[in-house]
Amino acid sequence: MVYSYYGVGYFERNVTLDPVTGKEVGFGFSGSSSAANRAEQEPTFGYIRTLWKHEKYGGLQVLTQYSYLTRSPWFAPPGTPKNAHASMVYLDFRYLLP
Repeated sequence: MVYSYYGVGYFERNVTLDPVTGKEVGFGFSGSSSAANRAEQEPTFGYIRTLWKHEKYGGLQVLTQYSYLTRSPWFAPPGTPKNAHASMVYLDFRYLLP
């Protein structure tokens, strides 16, 4: 079996003024935390192969998956990357009950 998936998330700006200090709080403004994401995207591709199957004893499958994740923050401090990305590989062996 071959499968794929694509996920995307966009998080709009959320800023307000603190009534006590008068400073901006939230994310999406200059100087906000770089941990606040503006957008994330993740395409995933995978393959499941049945290696062995028996009616009485069950079966054995191997699962492989590849994902590529990108992240863009609302604010990146000077001298830091504007976005981040990671490649992820997953390998699994699965025993199927009869």
